Amino acid sequence: MEVQWDQDEAHTCDAPRPEYWISFDTKEEAEAVIELLERLLHEQT
Repeated sequence: MEVQWDQDEAHTCDAPRPEYWISFDTKEEAEAVIELLERLLHEQT
């Protein structure tokens, strides 16, 4: 898993969005993390 700061994107994009992106080696890895984040989000509400 790799987290990178995209400074150009952060300065040129007007829409509110994170200034970082995460790339995954496999689709399964990405889906597992998304599932985990969704579960954490539901637990907090």
